[in-house]
Amino acid sequence: MCYIHTLTHKHTQVVKGDRHGEGLMVVPRPRFARYMGQWVHGCRHGHGLLRLDDEEESYYDGNWEHDRRQGFGLMVYPTGNRYEGEWSGDLRHGHGCMHWSDLCEIYEGSWAQGVQHGAGEHVWYPATSATSVSDKSGRGDRPMTLGTTKMVMAAARLLRGQSSTAVKSKPKAPIVISPFVTRNYYRGEWSGGLREGVGSFEYADGSRYRGQWQGNMKHGAGVFVYADGRVIDGIWYLDRLPQPEPVLVCLGVCVWVLGGG
Repeated sequence: MCYIHTLTHKHTQVVKGDRHGEGLMVVPRPRFARYMGQWVHGCRHGHGLLRLDDEEESYYDGNWEHDRRQGFGLMVYPTGNRYEGEWSGDLRHGHGCMHWSDLCEIYEGSWAQGVQHGAGEHVWYPATSATSVSDKSGRGDRPMTLGTTKMVMAAARLLRGQSSTAVKSKPKAPIVISPFVTRNYYRGEWSGGLREGVGSFEYADGSRYRGQWQGNMKHGAGVFVYADGRVIDGIWYLDRLPQPEPVLVCLGVCVWVLGGG
């Protein structure tokens, strides 16, 4: 059932009392909303643009099905965070890229029921890169956009010798991104919004871990390589590598303690 608040609308076709075709809907204050797009029997259905504030800074631009976000679309949240990708039943579902500008994080990969689920890449980058990136257009620093978000992901891949297919179009102004743009980087499996399964994590200090994860923690077989080249290979438990139990060895009158701390 499609329910729409008291509103004004223009240039909208009406069939048997329902909006049908292409038209404009405006929901008055205090819950301001402005929708321009396709309708089917009174519901947003097809492509449409929904703006959620007077300043037109928060909006969804994409596909709809029976008043719900369905298919491909771009959502810009009031916080400035943005998601571009697939939707199902009003939730992020399928492949997409999410940029949390307030947390300085980017995720690109699979989603299910609104959270990361499946294979994906997650980047944590310095706060100085979250607020702006420098350009050579003479306008100084400017806020990150979805285009520069994808470039950050591309830079992370290039630093690790991976090919990039994320950037399909170049921004209008040349952008200079520091080679040290990422703080931490994870590539691997996710479940219910958490690192779960097999994945690799690279830390800003140069150390890295490759192995199994559970609930965002190293758990199971894995290899940790320190920045200085030292290697720890073992079975991890809840983010720690258990130490062997102490063993008492009696040699005459001497007692030796092997293992443990």
